[in-house]
Amino acid sequence: MIISHAHRFVFIKTRKVAGTSVETALLPHLDEHDIYIHHLNQPINKCVAHAKWTDVRQRWPKVWDKYYSFSVERNPWDKVVSFYWWEKAVAEFKGEVFPAFDVWFDNKPRGVLRDWTWYANSLAPKVNRVLLYDDIQAEFDSLCTDLVIPITTLPRKHAHTRLLPDHYSLYYTDQRRDLVHQQFAKEISTFGFQFEDKR
Repeated sequence: MIISHAHRFVFIKTRKVAGTSVETALLPHLDEHDIYIHHLNQPINKCVAHAKWTDVRQRWPKVWDKYYSFSVERNPWDKVVSFYWWEKAVAEFKGEVFPAFDVWFDNKPRGVLRDWTWYANSLAPKVNRVLLYDDIQAEFDSLCTDLVIPITTLPRKHAHTRLLPDHYSLYYTDQRRDLVHQQFAKEISTFGFQFEDKR
């Protein structure tokens, strides 16, 4: 999470959407009075790296009302596969055996992979803008123009965890595809995400 007083913006960081890359690109534009919370052990009045919009509004209400806020979202079918590879990489780094995607997916509690409430209420996004991961560099370039900061090439962070370049659709049966649709219905209807079937 970033609050820039210098450029009057709030970045609500979500998961598996190049959030660390966006953070890294924004850091050179921050000054000593800005707020940057990267690690989960850096709480400020219950705000952490992945603080929700409600956390920021509660802690800094005037900032929330006056600053330009933004977040990032990703096609949910692709996002779930990215979550799988991230958790697999963490587990194997610890020397643990990690299950295949279908076993992992079937045992994952429903809803825990969603970030909708981090930047939205029950009806619609509460941030001023949601960047879309599928075209993140172009989205970020446009954001930089809006914020009046130099356009920067986003660095690749954590992209190494997905070891197989298979298209996300190859991980899904029709049933699991439909379950993701049910779980992420709000994101899909709001941003027009579609399941690109290359099976």
